Amino acid sequence: MCQNIPRLTCPFKRAIGWFAVFQAALIKRPYNLFHRSNLYMRLAKVKRTFGNKATWEGSFADYFSRFAVEASRAVIDSGGLCRATCADAMDVQGDFDLVYIDTPYIKRNGVGVDYLGFYHFLEGMLQYSQWGTLIDNRCKHLPLRSGPAQPWSDPNQIRTAFEQLFHRYRSSILCVSYRSDGIPTISDLACLLGRFKNEVRVIELKDYRYALSLNREVQEILLIGS
Repeated sequence: MCQNIPRLTCPFKRAIGWFAVFQAALIKRPYNLFHRSNLYMRLAKVKRTFGNKATWEGSFADYFSRFAVEASRAVIDSGGLCRATCADAMDVQGDFDLVYIDTPYIKRNGVGVDYLGFYHFLEGMLQYSQWGTLIDNRCKHLPLRSGPAQPWSDPNQIRTAFEQLFHRYRSSILCVSYRSDGIPTISDLACLLGRFKNEVRVIELKDYRYALSLNREVQEILLIGS
């Protein structure tokens, strides 16, 4: 797959191919993580009780086909020009009616989310020819090496990052997804959003939680600035 998908000459088919591979890999990952050291658990003849047991034991090829069909069925004619852009949010050009913001999350103890640690397998497939040189061999689960610290994973920089992002899209309705136990606090985010918006609503999504979260006191929060 890593060698054949890039050979597809149609960029849309190539994109659907990668989408199908990634979704198949995500649905089969044990414990919601990509850890090479977990292979022994897949092979062991033991009783399994974790949540994605059924999908774990399914066929990768079947999942690939299913998600390719799912993506194809989602293609519609909107009657207008549609565009998808992959870039830093601060560098995206244009004006927008509504901007939804779902940034990386920093816990109250100052620890950020390590996406290269969680999803290194997907990133590795996209950089297949260089994969071996990108691995951080100091870690047991062999993630990709992290680059310079990003403001969204630094508790000392994240408030400034939010402020700059809110300022960039100050002409748009802003919807911000965050968690009640994060840095900055929800009240800090609401105050910061209020510097750019006349009305700020804070909505607690009490019946919605991150699937693997064991902390029932933490709430998913949506802030809407208009």
